[in-house]
Amino acid sequence: MATRTWQARDIKGLTPAIDLRNSNDTFVVSGKNFAFTSQGPASVFGNRFLTTTALASPNHCQAIRIRLRTGTRVFVFPGDGIYEWDEVGLTLTLLYATDLTNLSPFRWTSGYLNGKVFFCHPVTGILVLDVELDPLTPHDGLGVPSAPLALTINQGRLVVLDDTYLYWSWQSDGMNFTPALGEAGLQKVNDRVAGFPIMVSNYARGVITWTTGGM
Repeated sequence: MATRTWQARDIKGLTPAIDLRNSNDTFVVSGKNFAFTSQGPASVFGNRFLTTTALASPNHCQAIRIRLRTGTRVFVFPGDGIYEWDEVGLTLTLLYATDLTNLSPFRWTSGYLNGKVFFCHPVTGILVLDVELDPLTPHDGLGVPSAPLALTINQGRLVVLDDTYLYWSWQSDGMNFTPALGEAGLQKVNDRVAGFPIMVSNYARGVITWTTGGM
């Protein structure tokens, strides 16, 4: 089994009249999750994700694009981690391995605030990517929800929902959830609407908290 990572553009499909034993090129001769075409191997799930091992389950697989001043970054969540897709180099890099996140219908949510990309899933909690330094680490500061369901960015604040409360961070600082007058705080969801919290979404005047009983 090969131990080297190959870029998609380096891989060729089966080509008639070429003896693979007399060629230095890289050819795909067998595998799963892709089909051979006249132009070489193509993924059956799309035109970007090529793998030689079968995906256990593509259910609830997600991808997001974050537009930054330095360019666009694309992140993929197939269920076992957070991957980054390089649209120029055509490579897929694992940034952070996770427990399985595609066994339930809960979705990844994300947002960008002041130099940091925040990712959230009930299985992983909140993860933070510093776009300058590039480490991806858990968000475990003081007051940060330990079992979040979802997050969003609104009016320069990181807003997080869990089973009981809606939280918001300091202005322009998604790392600071220390309660303070006019800054970070929280509110019990059932004080406003009945039901089990499901999701929080963004709109121009604030956020909408969705529950099994209303919004």
